[in-house]
Amino acid sequence: MGKITAAITAVQGYVPEHILSNEDLAKLVDTSDEWITTRTGIKERRIMKDGASSDMAAAAAIFKYKILSSFDNISNILTVAPSTIKKHAGKGNMNKRVLWDVFTENRLNDEDLGKSEFHEYVKGLEIGKSVPKPLDDLVDAYFLAKYISTLETL
Repeated sequence: MGKITAAITAVQGYVPEHILSNEDLAKLVDTSDEWITTRTGIKERRIMKDGASSDMAAAAAIFKYKILSSFDNISNILTVAPSTIKKHAGKGNMNKRVLWDVFTENRLNDEDLGKSEFHEYVKGLEIGKSVPKPLDDLVDAYFLAKYISTLETL
């Protein structure tokens, strides 16, 4: 198989505007911000006030269409769901923290990545329960690139 050349030209998603914080959730059920954060790393979640999850998919598709319409040729566009990246990394339901741990193991065993400036930057970082931006995006990009490298054609 020949070398596949690919570039991440756009990343698109959609999240509802309404935020439900851990403090808000604690007013509804017997829990606390500390309890949720220490076990999951989650500080807030987005809630659809009106509509359905299909409305979120439609909004993301509209944004994606606007981005893609700026290209002359979209015959080689690959759309990948976040679960695809996670499945390629290990399992489809892992959170960002677990994905970071898998990335760290890969980083130590990947010769090219081990020589990179990124490796030097993150090797001493202490990551808590949640992975900060933009590190989580870089981890996604790493696993996306690894996934793309397994494809025979785009």
